[in-house]
Amino acid sequence: MGVKGIRRAMVVAVAIGGAASSVSPTFAGDPPMSPTQVDSHADYLAITVEAEANLEADDRWVLTEPNTPAQENDPDGNHSDLAVGNAYLELLPDWRVKHDSEIPDDAPPFFWGVPGNGPEARYGIDFPEPGRYHVHFRMFSTGTEDNGMHVGIDGGWPESGMRVQSCSAGRGWSWSSKQRGSGGSHCGIPKTIWLTVESAGLHTVTMSPREDGVEVDRFMLIKDRSDNTRICSPQDSGEVSCRNGRIETADEFVDLDVSFVDAPETATVGEKVELFATVRNADLFDTATDIDVTLDIDPDHWKILGFGPLCELADTGLRCTIDEMEPSGSDEGERLRITLEAQLEGLHALEASAVAAESDDDPENDVARGTAPSSATTSLTPWRGCACATPSACPSIASLS
Repeated sequence: MGVKGIRRAMVVAVAIGGAASSVSPTFAGDPPMSPTQVDSHADYLAITVEAEANLEADDRWVLTEPNTPAQENDPDGNHSDLAVGNAYLELLPDWRVKHDSEIPDDAPPFFWGVPGNGPEARYGIDFPEPGRYHVHFRMFSTGTEDNGMHVGIDGGWPESGMRVQSCSAGRGWSWSSKQRGSGGSHCGIPKTIWLTVESAGLHTVTMSPREDGVEVDRFMLIKDRSDNTRICSPQDSGEVSCRNGRIETADEFVDLDVSFVDAPETATVGEKVELFATVRNADLFDTATDIDVTLDIDPDHWKILGFGPLCELADTGLRCTIDEMEPSGSDEGERLRITLEAQLEGLHALEASAVAAESDDDPENDVARGTAPSSATTSLTPWRGCACATPSACPSIASLS
């Protein structure tokens, strides 16, 4: 399959401390380096590359400018009017417009779930320093089947560069650094696409589609220099803006969270009460393993009538074990069913705690955690197990807080 190089001159602007200085034009091909714009700041180092400034690209990556003739099997037309420099690359032909599009048997490949075997565009980039660079792509999407791609470095395709996802159909050109499925979200969460640059100097960055029809205007590689105290992202203006915050990454820490759900506001002595203790790994990257959940249930206050298959009776109430919990983000987690019967009148607190083999990453939300340094504990709130002779005899929920 043929390749083509786009040879363009571009003045490289290097901004140091907010002041930009021009240097001599750089040409793609001699030396083998793509023109870039470098912005060096105390909080970040940013390298911007135009998609059309590749050293070489497969023929299916079509350079699209205002005067580019209409392309066969390009159902969404030309979007160069709002692309930077009025030029971008699009992977054509675009056969799979919708999930159920009818595609002829002789059509070329239209989906590449795994990178390394699809049409590529390669860029020679001079990195001023090594480290982790989060990759942001300015993409245009008109549906759900033209919004994915992959990015690799020096011939490799790391997991952190796979499945770039842009859920911005109908919103024009927009930036994305999201990996499909990250953080428990189909669209992913920001800053989950990155490349590790092992050394300063020239490296080859390659982009490859996940779906046909994907459109790319430019991409920006941003290295954090703030010791992860600032989150810096590209803007449509081409500038970088930063805010206070922390980029969460895989760090071998987890974030267990325990809560009670579907609990009644009151319980009557002698009647059955069913509730669920929900355990969630709120971490976005790391898997929790060997999870022990302890439910402290005073036998003088509660009789245990039933529980789910993950639990068993223990000295203090119930002990439940969960082998593994994937990063869940906003997912519901594991629901542990408990059926109780109140034995006495009064306020009877129930407490659940969870501990994993890994350390807990966020102690600030573990205020009722107890003494175990890696556990996450929560009281039954606002319901604390008020057991009354009759429902009308119970105090108000406000009085239980």
